[in-house]
Amino acid sequence: MALFVGTDVGGTFTDLWVSDERGEIRVFKSPTTADVKSGVLDVLKIAAEDRGVSFEAFCADIVRFGHGTTVGLNALLTGRVAKTAILATKGFGDTLEIGRMRRQTSGQR
Repeated sequence: MALFVGTDVGGTFTDLWVSDERGEIRVFKSPTTADVKSGVLDVLKIAAEDRGVSFEAFCADIVRFGHGTTVGLNALLTGRVAKTAILATKGFGDTLEIGRMRRQTSGQR
């Protein structure tokens, strides 16, 4: 059965949203791990167990997998981030503006 899966890795919990082709939706939670990846794998295993299938069979049924994280946002909000810089080659100085969707184009605003 086709599964549509989405994860959100937060500072405390990793959430997993699972929908099947019948439209049944389930949500699962697992503690977030320091390496992030293990927390995602843990919550996938919880969802597989809930469906009564092996981890491998559950993953084989996934046709769409979305992944998001609030870990970066939380780090930014709490000020726990490393000093960073962007080095852009000639012609790409507007990279940040494009990312913020504030780039001006000729004749358009």
